[in-house]
Amino acid sequence: MKSLKCYVNLSIYEPLIALGLISTSLSIVTNNMLLYGVALVLYTLRLYKCVAYGKLTDAKVLPYLILYLGSIFITNSMNMVFDSRYFLFMLLFIVTMPFFCNKYIIEFKEKVLRYTLHSFILVSVVCFVCYIIGYNGPVLLDENVNPLDFKGITVHPMWLSPICGISTIACFYFFLDYQGKKVKLFWLILFALSLFTGVAAASRSALLSSILGSVFILYIKSKNKIVFIRSMVIVAFLAVACIPYFDSERMSNKMEAQMNSKESSRDNLWKERFEEIEYSPFFGVGFAASGTTKKEVGRMESGSGWLTVISQTGLWGFIFLCLILKSTIVRNKKYYKEGYLLLYSAEFLFLCIHSLFEGYLYTPGYNLCFFFWLILGVIISKNEMLRQRNLVLIKNQHQ
Repeated sequence: MKSLKCYVNLSIYEPLIALGLISTSLSIVTNNMLLYGVALVLYTLRLYKCVAYGKLTDAKVLPYLILYLGSIFITNSMNMVFDSRYFLFMLLFIVTMPFFCNKYIIEFKEKVLRYTLHSFILVSVVCFVCYIIGYNGPVLLDENVNPLDFKGITVHPMWLSPICGISTIACFYFFLDYQGKKVKLFWLILFALSLFTGVAAASRSALLSSILGSVFILYIKSKNKIVFIRSMVIVAFLAVACIPYFDSERMSNKMEAQMNSKESSRDNLWKERFEEIEYSPFFGVGFAASGTTKKEVGRMESGSGWLTVISQTGLWGFIFLCLILKSTIVRNKKYYKEGYLLLYSAEFLFLCIHSLFEGYLYTPGYNLCFFFWLILGVIISKNEMLRQRNLVLIKNQHQ
């Protein structure tokens, strides 16, 4: 009865939360930050209600979560940095990570996650239609955006690219997972549209990350190495055959400009991050802070999420985060068959690679930041449930 009541209460809200989260990426939505804030509040309230059902179970990773939060608090206290982004991130981290874990919490988080994934797919398809009809969104004079760069209904091409990358991986997973020719054809078409739109958005890091995420799915799904290699050859052949039909001019122009200038757009940003790491390697310069002698607090373009973790929260924050990430490792390949764990793992792999080049891990006002920590928390929770179930099975075998 509790399970049914919890499901009924929550089923109305997950789509609304997902739409509120993705609204920050859309140029056609007004007051999108307000909608994002409402989505976070609604998510927190529904999560709190889920906590009231069932017996809570401490996750094995709990000590690392507390140490990670503590390291950020001490770092910011030492640097006297207490920006609103710091408090928002702390809230976001607490509500997405498995400080406590029961099946109702996991079910709720998974529903929000899947609705968000489908929202990304919808945005990718809509942007493909925008490309066909020649619509490229409103011109934002306050943004450093080339009017010729394609962004569709999103705010920026670099915001569209990861959406398409995430959509590409999800569609590829559903194509392999679902049965029936018509259903497979449907997901194959959406996969092609997402990939096409991603290439048009011209982010090499997002494209590479989506390819690696898809290859990971194919590897896990393959029965053996021979099947995997055969599948890779077929996919590579199809990819080469489709190249003429993709709009890769913008991406080619970026590569040509980089070769001529012999530097990328992120070189200066990375140089600043390394200077901050050298200035304060262990404790960092503070969350949401940048600079060494003259610090600036607030919104910034960091150039890399992982470098930002080290530069802002120091090596000890990075070490504690790595200990948390260790809990995402699936030690038995057969566990990937549990629910959507393979899809979540592939999407998380995408985010880990893509965030090497984009700095949203510590940007709580951006939906990809929320998506990263949410999917991390879900994977850890599912791994914890599988671990506990395995311990019960082993115990029963020895009785």
